[in-house]
Amino acid sequence: MDNIKINLLIMNFMGLWPTGDTSYKPGFYMLYTTVIVILVASHILSEVINIYFVRDNLEMVVGIIYIILIEIMAATKAVIVIRKMKTLKNTVKLIQSDWFQPQNNTQILLIQPSINFWKLIYKVFVTASIGCNIFWMIPLLSSSTMKKQLPFLAWYPYDAAVSPLYEITYVFQLVSTGYLTFISINVDALICVFNVYSCCQFDLLSDNLRNLEFINDNPCETRASLIWCITHHEQILRFVKSCNDFFKWILFWHLIVSGVSIGITMFQLTLSNFVSYATFESDWINFPHSTKKDLLLFSMNLTRPLTISTFNVFQLSLNTFVKILKTAWSYFALLYQLSGKS
Repeated sequence: MDNIKINLLIMNFMGLWPTGDTSYKPGFYMLYTTVIVILVASHILSEVINIYFVRDNLEMVVGIIYIILIEIMAATKAVIVIRKMKTLKNTVKLIQSDWFQPQNNTQILLIQPSINFWKLIYKVFVTASIGCNIFWMIPLLSSSTMKKQLPFLAWYPYDAAVSPLYEITYVFQLVSTGYLTFISINVDALICVFNVYSCCQFDLLSDNLRNLEFINDNPCETRASLIWCITHHEQILRFVKSCNDFFKWILFWHLIVSGVSIGITMFQLTLSNFVSYATFESDWINFPHSTKKDLLLFSMNLTRPLTISTFNVFQLSLNTFVKILKTAWSYFALLYQLSGKS
């Protein structure tokens, strides 16, 4: 429980973890959560409405949709956490039970590397999100900029370029986006630590089974130890089922949003190919012959398609995705056969 204490404390500050073992109850904390949800929803809604006013600019529309999808994904996580709060509380309570505690120092050392790795990943993502929000704040604090530009394109029923409305709107966008960022990080971290706990529990169960011994003087003790392991396994299955009930929809929406985001990214890359047409809109007819030759070579270079690749080893495409699935299944089948033989 101490390992996820900071995680839950941040979620409590964001209105996503009521104190105690119960879910939301009518009171100040529920009102606090409701106000935050309304503010964040209004931020996303203002971006959605803005699509109508820039509908003639396809590139701008695609860019706005890309941001909105990510923000909706984070907001969806918050809604799922609120709806599944009772399940989450029971899951955390199960982690605190005696079944999930190491029995000796050897078992503590057995699971500690996995927990430490999760802590490291969590700290890295939190630090990165704080740094990102600070960089968004820099234009507002800078006195050299004269353009009243907001971090995100959105529509408001007032002139957001006029002070102090500009500063208020800027801070509103920062707070809303920062809130969504921390939702995404902390909910994902909670899912990650649940998976880590699941793996750790199987390690503890394996260690307990490995150290079962038959005692001549007290055979009942051996049976009691075996029953403990069987019950521990049942508790692990209960824990895994509870975890799956919580994050199955989050992973589902992650898959959809990630797929759409990759598609949008690749579409934005294709817009770069129109640069080659811009060269022919210049006064190239009157250029010297040598300049025309250079321009032609440059235009041919611009027609080279842009692709997403991993270390220039393979490109992101449907064929690559299918090959990855086939390779993953082959590795799984091989390892399964080897484990069966051993």
